[in-house]
Amino acid sequence: MQTSDQVTAPPQRQIRAAYTEGTVTVYQAYPPEIGGPAVRDVTPLAHEVHRLVRSGDRAGAAALLPAEAPYPRPAESTARELRLC
Repeated sequence: MQTSDQVTAPPQRQIRAAYTEGTVTVYQAYPPEIGGPAVRDVTPLAHEVHRLVRSGDRAGAAALLPAEAPYPRPAESTARELRLC
């Protein structure tokens, strides 16, 4: 048991997530050289997509969404996580 005068260093790696009954939000941290270029302000696009959805134009909203690019993963890590090997 930890007392108030003991301080534990955070783990080197950890997964942080928040969840509700309908959603799961996973937080990822990247070093600045990776995370910085990946961040862009999508607020105007998000507002336009929201406007189109509210007006019933789901096809128009979908057409504005950027293409999804899955993060490439080595097959062995996926197999290991699924306990296939």
